[in-house]
Amino acid sequence: GGTTDYSIVRPLSWASLDRTARSNPDAAEFFSLIGTGYDFQFGNFTVGPQLSAQYTHLEMDGVKETGAGVLNLGLDDSTSESFRTYLGGRLAYTLHASETVTIIPELRVFWQHEFLQDDETLHARLDGGRGPGFEYRSSNNDRDAVFVGAGVGVQVGTELYFNVYYNADFGRGDDGNHAVSASMNFKF
Repeated sequence: GGTTDYSIVRPLSWASLDRTARSNPDAAEFFSLIGTGYDFQFGNFTVGPQLSAQYTHLEMDGVKETGAGVLNLGLDDSTSESFRTYLGGRLAYTLHASETVTIIPELRVFWQHEFLQDDETLHARLDGGRGPGFEYRSSNNDRDAVFVGAGVGVQVGTELYFNVYYNADFGRGDDGNHAVSASMNFKF
């Protein structure tokens, strides 16, 4: 689990209007993941099917903007849940560059299916929550998507390992999610 502190800046410019609305809502999140897989070795190649399930519960505090007068927006608290399954696998190749350095390029491909995330209605009011109210209904994204990842890991001796990965998530409407991650582990 964890918490997130947001800092939102919303510029409002139209004709002679030039204001900036700001807010700092918080959110709390609980998440869990369970998965399984198996790696088959074929010489320097590793091929492994994998299956996992992930549950996420997010509670976001309401938004109360300041700085834009009667155009400040107030949103009610919101809750969101997601339950996704992943089915796919990975392909890796182990290249022994020297006695102490091993390079491992890897490719991952997964089909994702979302079971819970439905349309959500957000309740909002102008004037920081005191003005006229309206509702916004979020769109329901496609339930199926493809996750693709590629990267390289480097093992130096028995103490140092680092990697860099690019991951992309496609197929949920017009939205795509791209991420680059890097990590380093050192044993002592």
